[in-house]
Amino acid sequence: MPLNAETLRSWSLPEVRQSYSVRDSILYAIGIGVSIDATDDGNMNYLYEGRGPKTLPTMAAVIGQRAMWMDTPELDIDWRRIVHGEQKLTIHVPLPAAAEIVSDERVSDIFDKGDKGAIVWVERTIHSVDRAVHYSTLHTAYFCRADGGFGGDSGPAPASLIPDRGHDGMIDLPTRHDQALIYRLLGDVNPLHVDRDFARKAGFPAPILHGLCSYGIAARAMVATLCNDDCSRLEHIAVRFSAPCYPGETIRTEYWKLDDGHAAFRCHAVERDVIILNNGEARFRPSIG
Repeated sequence: MPLNAETLRSWSLPEVRQSYSVRDSILYAIGIGVSIDATDDGNMNYLYEGRGPKTLPTMAAVIGQRAMWMDTPELDIDWRRIVHGEQKLTIHVPLPAAAEIVSDERVSDIFDKGDKGAIVWVERTIHSVDRAVHYSTLHTAYFCRADGGFGGDSGPAPASLIPDRGHDGMIDLPTRHDQALIYRLLGDVNPLHVDRDFARKAGFPAPILHGLCSYGIAARAMVATLCNDDCSRLEHIAVRFSAPCYPGETIRTEYWKLDDGHAAFRCHAVERDVIILNNGEARFRPSIG
């Protein structure tokens, strides 16, 4: 059934206010697997309050979120068939380890893919609670697989920055078999990630890892390899979700250096040799000192 594009474009989404603590920042780092190698001194900068700690930029993807709103009957969206299509994050000011923030969300674009479904782009901004500091801007594409055919624009063709040559480097980062159980504590409690029967009904042989967890791992890979482990240098990171990752798999991130402060990347689930994140793009601020 086609979604109600007119209602969706004008849908009002009230602001979300949230306080998060140092404990939450550490939990996010554990959620994306940083604690798997806690003997690494650089990793401890994200895990130990005695060192700050540093806050990974992609934590912006899990703070200031609202509960699922696309299941509202007036929108005519089959929420059970929504999948995460793309994620983009621009970091204007690095997140502190603890803060009170306000998040604003709006529908920015809707594209009609006909029988294939519809793509809904949502923009979310994160500010300090007094709105004096603009921390981040996120753009999320939701692929509504059952809701195309409403007569809208089909949108631009997908593009990739990955050059037609061998990669310039790569890094393997493992996930734990209980990674989804940890990550869901950050707020995404979709049973697809923990309930085997639910996952099978959705067409998967087992619960899958949260896409935003894989996204955070990709950002960690970019920071470790191209930012000299200085997370404050990451300015922008974008990916297309192309296949699920299963908890316990190793995520291999291959990257290509483009011009200064600019790279393309993609991520494989090593054990199955499947690309899980594609058309990745990262931008970096110059090193200071």
